[in-house]
Amino acid sequence: MRSTSMLSAGLVAGWLLLACSPTSGDPSNNSNNINNINNTTINNGICPTAQDDKLSQIHWLSRRIYHGTTGPGICLSDAQALAVGSLVTEDGGGSWYNFCSGTLVTDRYVLTASHCTLSPWGGEMDPSEVRFTLGDDALSPEDVFTVIAIHNNPDYDMWGNTTGWDHAILELDRSPLDYLPVEPIPYAATAPDNIIGNYVQQVGFGTTEDDNDNSTKWWTLELVDSVNETLGEMTVNGQGESSVCDGDSGGPSLHALGGSGLAIIGTVSWGDASCVDYDHYAMTHWDQTYLSKWIPEYDYCGDLPAEGTCDGTGMAVWCEGGIVHRECCDEITGPCTVIGGIAQCQNTRDVCPEGLDFRGTCDGTSIARWCFDGRVHTRDCVSCGQVCADTGNDTIGSYCVDPNL
Repeated sequence: MRSTSMLSAGLVAGWLLLACSPTSGDPSNNSNNINNINNTTINNGICPTAQDDKLSQIHWLSRRIYHGTTGPGICLSDAQALAVGSLVTEDGGGSWYNFCSGTLVTDRYVLTASHCTLSPWGGEMDPSEVRFTLGDDALSPEDVFTVIAIHNNPDYDMWGNTTGWDHAILELDRSPLDYLPVEPIPYAATAPDNIIGNYVQQVGFGTTEDDNDNSTKWWTLELVDSVNETLGEMTVNGQGESSVCDGDSGGPSLHALGGSGLAIIGTVSWGDASCVDYDHYAMTHWDQTYLSKWIPEYDYCGDLPAEGTCDGTGMAVWCEGGIVHRECCDEITGPCTVIGGIAQCQNTRDVCPEGLDFRGTCDGTSIARWCFDGRVHTRDCVSCGQVCADTGNDTIGSYCVDPNL
């Protein structure tokens, strides 16, 4: 057996990230120049062995949400990635457009934001006004599902300041699992550990930096700045470069609980109008009483055993704590292998310990060590002709630098 690991607010404070019907014009973009990072003393050099690369894990070094990517930066399967979908509605002229995002959390239930299905002037959308789509393009989806019921958290107040109640549940008329290779993603019922100072995966169908009418799915990693347990709110920092925007409301923040158990830890509630700075998420564990009322119990593991299996050579998959856990294998960990009856990466990475975040530390002057996607990453600076030191950059923290500078 495997060892068991532990597993919005008011408009005056910012913008609810809900898309309006399609309009022309370019979204504003005040993204900062990233040369202040590229021009540091960091030089990855040519290393004699495979090395973890912290710079490649910084979300906005691959451009395009605002400056997001077309795929996730953390370990998850294609079936899990497909579970994030779009809410669409008619524009009054017979055409449909996407206005919010959501995630399939069981075979027929979708988690999104309450403000997505409420009117600022009072009242709720009728289920007949909403469809849920799955696929990379909301306007050319793999399938469209009819919503037969909407359950908004009655405690949520669009004009209030308690972010944590901004949740709604959509009930679908049929199960997407009968038609598509999709895997529902559970929500976190308990507070996630060790997230402040680490990156979490955001995804949605909102506006991008050069497409106000965007209908496609984009991904970005954002740094967790703080958690407010009084308001049920997680604040993440786009660092002036990349974050969620209009239309991403209700989309998930994904994190590997225990280092390997993917779960939704929050949904987009509101954020800065710049779409590159701070965003605020309604945390699921804080709203557990409401969510558990409307989201039925679901068997995420099926017949997947605790001993696990290898999904090819690139991923170890197992059941733990009632949810599916995964570790992606690479050239550093070696391929997925069955060792002593347990499917795992040949040299599995350690789960991030308390106190180790993305900024990381130096083991002497040789090894840079940091936390990413719930697992410990390291780089042998000496083997790259460098030394480990504090770079002086708040984003990068401790890393390999040229010893002569």
